[in-house]
Amino acid sequence: YGHGKMLETTQQHSHIISVNGLRVHYWEGNSDQQRTLVMLHGFRSSHQGLMKLANEFPDHHLIIPDFPGYGQTDELQGEHTVHAYAEFIAGLITQLGLTNVTLMGHSFGALVGLAYAAQAPDTLLNLVLISPVPRPNLVSRAGSLYYLIGRALPAPLDRQWLTNRTLHRPVRNF
Repeated sequence: YGHGKMLETTQQHSHIISVNGLRVHYWEGNSDQQRTLVMLHGFRSSHQGLMKLANEFPDHHLIIPDFPGYGQTDELQGEHTVHAYAEFIAGLITQLGLTNVTLMGHSFGALVGLAYAAQAPDTLLNLVLISPVPRPNLVSRAGSLYYLIGRALPAPLDRQWLTNRTLHRPVRNF
């Protein structure tokens, strides 16, 4: 699926909004549908990792954001924690005025979805977790190492490391 393409058979739109001071890029499809599905991508991925799956939900209003620092969304200014990403999702859901949401998260997105559900259970209709990482393993430790390196580097090298799109593909593929 090419950049900016979402659903082949439905109306789709790319949007940029401000959430908690961040410039956020998200994709919306099937806006005429009543049921809302917010899809959260995995570690070092973007909305594009969920586009093929999104085609399987023509009867849902779809929202697929790029997490902060991923895709075309601005980077978080504070620490990169699961809680910080859950706060970001809370801001997005509030900003878009969404209610009775089904939240679907893949891998890292599943962890963020769990954290969000713990802090705002009344906003969710359903929570769907795809391949959550329940305890540290080689992949999650590699992800932690990625952020530890970023934290150890002096400015501006830290930001260059964490936002380097050349690194994203091999890290995501790993």
